[in-house]
Amino acid sequence: CLLLAKVTYWHTDMATADESKFWTVRHYILAVLGGTFAATAVVIVVSVVLSPAEINFSIVHASNRTSYDGTWYLNLTVTAANASRKRAAVRYLNFFIGLIDSKDSRNTIDAKVYARPSAAQYLPPGAAPAIIDASVAFSRFHRHHMDLVGNRGTTVVVEAQVQFRVGGIPTTLYNIKVSCPRVLFAVEGLHKSPAPPVHCGV
Repeated sequence: CLLLAKVTYWHTDMATADESKFWTVRHYILAVLGGTFAATAVVIVVSVVLSPAEINFSIVHASNRTSYDGTWYLNLTVTAANASRKRAAVRYLNFFIGLIDSKDSRNTIDAKVYARPSAAQYLPPGAAPAIIDASVAFSRFHRHHMDLVGNRGTTVVVEAQVQFRVGGIPTTLYNIKVSCPRVLFAVEGLHKSPAPPVHCGV
């Protein structure tokens, strides 16, 4: 009887130890799975918040004029529309606008940006497009004169530094660079129908 009691007690201890070990392993597996799901959720949220939204750039006005002192101006109006479907507001921190030299594509003629949206203002999706005005000034006898006003048009490069905000959380800074082909600079004052917008792409 004593032997039977000892054997029964030993089996009971083994069952308790095995059960405890089983629960420890199961809890470990559940903890790992829970951590994996949580990490995946964090990655998804971060990717949604930090991925850039869509900004559509267009040239809506391009003209040229000569001042009384012979200075020749090329004037541009660029629009930037926030087409995001992620409810991401955007603010524009810096702009660079340049004209590509038709004889040397590595050379860019810088334009002066003199009107742009406030860098402190976030524009939500569906808001009116941001308007950027720029101008290039040089002598009428500059070697680029005939090339830039020719019938083939000129390629304009627009580069913007932007920051998005999703649900009140700002993202990192992004540089967006697009190219606007065959922009024609009409002579100001001529009574012609305005040229259609030139849509820019990567």
